Amino acid sequence: MASLSHDKNGCIRLLFTGLDKRRKAIRLGRVDESTARLWRQHVEHILQATRRGTPFSPATWEWLTLLDDRMHGRLAQTELVTPRADVTVGGWLERFISERVLELKPTSIRKYQQTADKLNDYFQSTRELRSITPDDASSWRRWLFERGLSKATIRTHCGSQPFNHYGTNRRSKHRGQVRLFTPIF
Repeated sequence: MASLSHDKNGCIRLLFTGLDKRRKAIRLGRVDESTARLWRQHVEHILQATRRGTPFSPATWEWLTLLDDRMHGRLAQTELVTPRADVTVGGWLERFISERVLELKPTSIRKYQQTADKLNDYFQSTRELRSITPDDASSWRRWLFERGLSKATIRTHCGSQPFNHYGTNRRSKHRGQVRLFTPIF
């Protein structure tokens, strides 16, 4: 069970017992009461899901992806979530394909690898995955067309899971942030 503590200076702290049975605190700062209650709700859900070994709810995943790096870092310091890593395009593609070698047919692996090669050629394998915008994804699709690929081939590369959310142009309801990479697997 988590609780909210109001400091004399107007700041709010979220207090809870961590997975290691120690009392932990996250300083939320000067936030309104509804934001603090939302934090408490999601932290309680993360604690329950982790203790039970069940996945987080979609609402909690959504909330985690919308947290800015500073607040996510505060949450990671309490060991409830892992810190955000600077994942590169090449590293993510390589890991994704290697994790599925045993469950996919050789033809599927070959098609994923072809798409990964094209993504690495365009975006460079060292580029941070989080830096790719919807405009970049649209440019990549145009780049495929300019290379002389057929529409069907472009659909194969842009529509093949896991890469199909590169081209999505969904905006989150919070501060106009662009969400590109929705977990789909």
